[in-house]
Amino acid sequence: MAPDGPVKKLAQVVTLSMPVLFFVLWAASAAAQEPLPTLPVPDSPSPGTNPPLPPADPNPPLPAPPPPEPVPVAPPVAPVAPPPVAPPEPPTPPPPAAAGGGTGFRFGLRSGATIPFGERFHAYGLNELVAGGIPLWLDVGYRLFPSLYVGVYLDYAFLFEASNVCTGGDTCSFHRLRFGAMGAYHLAPGGKLDPWGGLGIGYESVAGTVGSSDFSNKGLELFNAQIGVDYKFTPNIRVGPFVAFSLGEFMSATNGSKSNSIPDKGFHEWLTIGLRGAYDL
Repeated sequence: MAPDGPVKKLAQVVTLSMPVLFFVLWAASAAAQEPLPTLPVPDSPSPGTNPPLPPADPNPPLPAPPPPEPVPVAPPVAPVAPPPVAPPEPPTPPPPAAAGGGTGFRFGLRSGATIPFGERFHAYGLNELVAGGIPLWLDVGYRLFPSLYVGVYLDYAFLFEASNVCTGGDTCSFHRLRFGAMGAYHLAPGGKLDPWGGLGIGYESVAGTVGSSDFSNKGLELFNAQIGVDYKFTPNIRVGPFVAFSLGEFMSATNGSKSNSIPDKGFHEWLTIGLRGAYDL
């Protein structure tokens, strides 16, 4: 009789739960038969028309900020070696001095007119013996510097007798001889025009023949001063005018075979004007 107890309880539980089960099945069946709600379907756009745009969002999302641009970085620069330094150029040698503008020998020749002044000896004028003459003046020297010339000179002049000499048909001839040392300074030795001045000292003699008698007067040329201007025609040749003034004193006189000193001496001068040419080596 024991097994009847559980079976009886199970039968009671099933009997009590059957109404609840039937109600649940009925509710599920009714729900299955009720139609589902239909969602509205948007009208399809007609051909040729744009579809309607969705409504704009009143709070659109802000665009993301652009990423920062990369800072350009210069590529590393390789060290540059300094350029090689060229050795200094040697100084340019000065051009060789043109002929006439440097040093060297110079040969000169002059001529013109010479006029006497002063006394042959005391109370007897030189111009009472000669009226003037034509000199041939040679000088040879060396240019120690372009502007400084030193040399020697030799001057032989053909003299004309004065008007009161050689009367009565006598034949007369006179000449002058000068020689000595001189120097000259040139202001523009390399220029086309070269002004210059010079000084000299030497020996002087005036001699001649009157009829059958010979005479001479000899003495010192105390100084001669010269100025001139050379025009350079070529690098070696220059020509120009000059003026020379000399002061002298006769120391002795010779008449025939007799010679004696002059007791009463006097000073005399020569003024020479002419043209001078020179050749430079």
